[in-house]
Amino acid sequence: MEPKFWVGLLAVLGLFLFLIRKNRKKIETLTPAQQWRTILNRTLLQSKYANLARYWFWISAFETGNFTSNLFKSANNPWGMMMPNKRKTTASGQFLSSRPWARYNSLEDAAKDIILYMDEFNYPTASPSFFSFVQTMKAKGYFEEPFDVYYSRAEANRKRIENLA
Repeated sequence: MEPKFWVGLLAVLGLFLFLIRKNRKKIETLTPAQQWRTILNRTLLQSKYANLARYWFWISAFETGNFTSNLFKSANNPWGMMMPNKRKTTASGQFLSSRPWARYNSLEDAAKDIILYMDEFNYPTASPSFFSFVQTMKAKGYFEEPFDVYYSRAEANRKRIENLA
């Protein structure tokens, strides 16, 4: 083969490796919230619950203190989800604490688990508003607090997050 061919092949290979490395660095510089939003969107947008992705992101931000909780950082648990004992789950086990929190091997597994959860509890595939979505969560037993307390705190956090974006 001619030297021009090898030079061209090496140039293309070099460019390819450069682009892969550049994209890897870009992903690594995302904040935990941005990484989680990307994973959650990618997972839910491929499911029948695509319309609920933003609501689950807001709930996970609220449940984790805007992605600063030990449960989020150490157990990849963005929901404050307890270890299920009756439904299918992608949780790998229980997070060591006084409460039976679920531990996930990755945030991808946590995103897949919320789909299993919604399937198990027959969540609607769409919700007209965040208010309506939180009402559904309460009706399905997702949280124990009074609805007004949970919703007002989640809504205040949602507004704060959206104003930062």
